[in-house]
Amino acid sequence: MYAFTETATDLPVQAYNDSHPFATECFAIIYLADTLDKQRQASVIDKLTTTIGIDSAHFTPGRDHLLVARYNRMQIRTQDIITQLHQQGLKAVIAGC
Repeated sequence: MYAFTETATDLPVQAYNDSHPFATECFAIIYLADTLDKQRQASVIDKLTTTIGIDSAHFTPGRDHLLVARYNRMQIRTQDIITQLHQQGLKAVIAGC
């Protein structure tokens, strides 16, 4: 599982062994304050999925304010996804990961 070691600063450092690979695939649940029509939703999804590190994204059926993005956390951070949505003029916050 995890092995904790002490560094020169006496802070615990988490190390992973080969039998427990480091998970890189994550999901971000994002709340949008704006109500988007289907065309605007498609545009948002297109821009997100062309971003390096974002594997897929979709709006939740029946809950159009919730966007789910599958991403590689070794390539992109959730805050980068939020920043990209803000650049598209959307009010968005992370609801969960």
